[in-house]
Amino acid sequence: TNMAGLESSITVFVHVKDENDNAPVFTKAEFFGTISESAAIRSLVLTDENSPLVIHASDADTDMNARLVYEIVEPDARNYFALDSSTGAIQTISGLDYEQRTAFQFIVQAQSGPDLGWICSQGS
Repeated sequence: TNMAGLESSITVFVHVKDENDNAPVFTKAEFFGTISESAAIRSLVLTDENSPLVIHASDADTDMNARLVYEIVEPDARNYFALDSSTGAIQTISGLDYEQRTAFQFIVQAQSGPDLGWICSQGS
C-alpha cells in the first residue's frame, strides 16, 4: 500500500522440485525363472507362466529421479546371464549344462536417479 491507499497484488507460483530422496523398492521379495539347458545363447529366462522373467522395482521419486538401472552383482552369474539394465529382462550369454549346474541364485541391484545415488539389492 502506498500513501494514496492504492495497492497491487500478484499471484506467485512455487514449484517444489523433486529430489532423489527415495530408494528403489523391488515389486517382489524374490524372482524365479527357468530356462532349458538346450536354449540358445541370448535366450530369455522365462517365468512359470512362460513369459520373460523381468526384474522390476519402483521408485517414489518422479521424472529422472525415478529412472532405474538394474545390474547383476555377482561376477559368476554375469558369466552366464545378462540383465537388460533398463528393462530388467534376463537372458543367457553362454551355454548352460544341467549336469554341471542345476540352479543359479544371485543378487540384482537397482539404482535410481540421474546420478544413480540410491541402491537397492535383491536376491533372486
